[in-house]
Amino acid sequence: MYNEIVDKITEYINKARSLGNTDDQIKQTLLNNGWQASIINPYFTSLPPVVNNKVNSKKHFLTFFIIAIICLIVSGGIFAGVMKYKNDSKIKSNAANKQSPSSINIEQSTQKVPNDKSELLAFIQNKNSSSSANSSESEVKFYDLNKRTFLPSDPQLPSLINSMYDLGQWSPNGIYLPILTIRASGEPEPFFLFDSISKISKKIYTFQDNLDSKYGGFSTTFWLNNRWLNDSHLVFYREDLSKPSPKEFIIDTNGTISEQAREKGYVLQNTSLTVTENVSSGPATLKSLLIDGVRFPGSVKGRVVGLIGNDLISLESPYLPNMQDFSQDPELIKRMNDTKSESEIKKIVDEAMKPKGNWILHFYDKKSGLETKIHEIKNDGWIVKNVQVRPVKKTILIALQEKATPPNSIRFLEIDPLNMTYRKIGQTLEMTSFPGLSLSNIDDYFNVSSDGNWLISYDGISTGTDSGISSWHLNSGEKNVICERSCSLIRAFNPEALTP
Repeated sequence: MYNEIVDKITEYINKARSLGNTDDQIKQTLLNNGWQASIINPYFTSLPPVVNNKVNSKKHFLTFFIIAIICLIVSGGIFAGVMKYKNDSKIKSNAANKQSPSSINIEQSTQKVPNDKSELLAFIQNKNSSSSANSSESEVKFYDLNKRTFLPSDPQLPSLINSMYDLGQWSPNGIYLPILTIRASGEPEPFFLFDSISKISKKIYTFQDNLDSKYGGFSTTFWLNNRWLNDSHLVFYREDLSKPSPKEFIIDTNGTISEQAREKGYVLQNTSLTVTENVSSGPATLKSLLIDGVRFPGSVKGRVVGLIGNDLISLESPYLPNMQDFSQDPELIKRMNDTKSESEIKKIVDEAMKPKGNWILHFYDKKSGLETKIHEIKNDGWIVKNVQVRPVKKTILIALQEKATPPNSIRFLEIDPLNMTYRKIGQTLEMTSFPGLSLSNIDDYFNVSSDGNWLISYDGISTGTDSGISSWHLNSGEKNVICERSCSLIRAFNPEALTP
């Protein structure tokens, strides 16, 4: 298989060169078709990859020529791209009698086609209906972060009166966003996929209570129990505490549903990491950890955050008091009962809810499993709510909450893992409510765009009980208000984030 791939890439490069393309043009065409630079760069050096010299060149060329014809019919764009660079008239005339090299069509599950259309932010905006103050209107919004503008309304996703939309997570390649229409019990619930390339949604299935009762109540359980199996298959299961389902259901991007035995544990994954946690009882515990399909050889403290270079990073949290602690502390209860002022009660709660210690970042060598260093995030009263790896730059982003009771603020810090220096990115205004606490996107305190340029979070932009959405440019510090009120379910594609 290796020799076959090498031969086809070599044939492709030689054919393109014979048509007058420069090495830079050939390399860019390969990159545009999903091939990583680390794979193709050796073909443009003085020491190309080893080729199987025993292959019959005439037979191999005939095979490749046939493949090229088939690929050319499917991928006419590659032919057009090659023709664009033929400036010499003689080469142009000869090209009519030659087949230009087609795109290499070899299955590679690990290769990701670059998607420059995925810098999109999706969210839900809820507002009072214009027809009645007692009815609400739900709308899916799409925002281009780099162009700082909204996309035109998707005709497949009209505003819903007294019903609502719910958003899943982007597919691993950042192309598909699942959207479920949630309606009153017994009514059909259409299921859409938004395509970030065409920027149009497609309805792939409609769940009917009378026909699809085995799939359970989608309004309450669907998004709590789903994950992408790959770029084209979404797994979900019915959660019924009285009758746990032994089955999972897989729906593909064409709307075809199949069944399989339910996988035990809770699976989180990104392009390199697959983390399985056992959540059958109590706090989630790490069950297995795969890096590029290979089991991690060490033991991990705390929660896995992501990968930076050769380091696996986890976050160990201190003990965080909860309301149960209050009920077991007679002195605290007495102070609460003796206090008449609401502001004083909040102060008591905030003080009692402070974390008991520091957060610790652990760094492990991903090959040996050995811990290489640790770093304490000092406890200055702010509570660490979420940690993510910033794409491209490979730094660590942290969201910290000011205090336990609202109104409160979230501040964002960036840590350089090389020297562990801190940089403040920005801080939200005080918020009286935080949609990120909803069960469907718990721990989703902020999002990062796939190019690593934008951090997106809820923000206390408007007064009252509704939260807005803002974005911070991670290089310039620019703050951009996207949604001013009644905004929820932020969804930005981040290939470094661990998602269910």
